[in-house]
Formats: sequence, C-alpha cells, structure tokens
Amino acid sequence: MRVPVGTIAVAAASALFFASASGAATLDLAGAAGAAIAAGTSDTGVYSDAAAFGTVTVIANPSGSDLTHVAGSGLGIDCSGSNIACLLDNPNQVDTGEVLRISFEQSLFVTSVDLRNLFGTDLGIGSFSIHIDEGGAVVGPGFDISFDSDDAGADGALKLAINRWASSISFVPDGGFFDAFSVAGISIGTGFGPLQPPSTTPIPEPSSVLLLLIGGGIIANQVRRRI
Repeated sequence: MRVPVGTIAVAAASALFFASASGAATLDLAGAAGAAIAAGTSDTGVYSDAAAFGTVTVIANPSGSDLTHVAGSGLGIDCSGSNIACLLDNPNQVDTGEVLRISFEQSLFVTSVDLRNLFGTDLGIGSFSIHIDEGGAVVGPGFDISFDSDDAGADGALKLAINRWASSISFVPDGGFFDAFSVAGISIGTGFGPLQPPSTTPIPEPSSVLLLLIGGGIIANQVRRRI
C-alpha cells in the first residue's frame, strides 16, 4: 500500500510537536533537593543533582539571611541574624522584606511553581471581622505574576501557572505584616510561541514546520507526476 506523501508530512510534523512537548521535570524543594540546598548555608545554596535543571542557585535576601527548609513545606528564609526588623519573622517561610531568588544555569521554560503555607487570617476587632490574605508574586524577566491565599487550597498549597522562559525567578511576598509562604517546587517543560528562550537561531513554531512539510509533500507529488 502506497501512503500519500502529504500524509507522511502531517505524521512527521505531529511527531515533531509531541517530541518537543516532552521532557518535563520537577525540582522537589519540599524534599531532599530543598534540604540539600538549605543545609549549612548562609545566603546562597547550590544544587546540581537534577540533570534537567543543570546547576540551580538559590539566594536568600536580604544579605546575611539563612536559607531554611521544612520537609513537606519547602524553602524559607530566616533574616533574624541580619535585620532587627526580622525578630518577628517566621524563620521557615519567605516573609515580608525577604526575597527568594532562584537562578538556572540556562534559560528554562518554567511551567509552574508549588507554594505552601498560604493561609488567610480572620481578625476580630470588636464587632468587626477583617480577613487578611497572605500573598506575593513570582517575578522574572518580563513578567510579574501575583498570588494570594484565596487561590490556595484549604491546606495552604497552590500550584501557580507560570509558562514563561526564565534564567531566574524571584519569590516576593506582599508588603503586609502577615504575608509569608514556602517554596515547595518548580516544574519545567518545553514552550513555543512568542516567549522563546534567548537564542541567535530562531526556533520555528510547530505550525510553521507543519506548513513546510506539507508544502514539501505537494512539491514531491508534482515532481513524481512529471517523471
């Protein structure tokens, strides 16, 4: 049975798309990776045992802070040794005034991040009740994605969609007194579209590849008919 060249072109393009969409990976900062990063470090921890991520560098700000880790929750920052304003700080979470910056060896397509300990607080003041959300933002090159405890589940966990290329991302709490959270994981994959990684060689979109292959199939059919 002879298969039309156009059919082969479509199949090839489909295979290319699905191969490109594979290769997702997650760095579990609530587990052993987070413990290794925070172990015995001040300011900066480095992790290089996740092949898909390359070398990952985690920096605690302000300078002089310590990276902390709680199994099941993830990374936090203790800035009490560097800033008197941090004496009321939660030493195991990223609080107001602290920033957790995570840098990658090369630009990666960050699909999502996992956050923990995002809880709302209800304060009773006389006959009034005030609900205060914990929140912050994930900041990278050209994007600033906000989140708060209203987005999280009852357990305080949130998987926040990012879907951006980035060589680094920063976790920045809001300015409120109660804002705090833990960073539990980062997931990466392969992305297409206008948000491409820095490169001197343009990467064609799947739709462009499909059109090229179909066009090539049509030309091949025409050439065969003339022979």
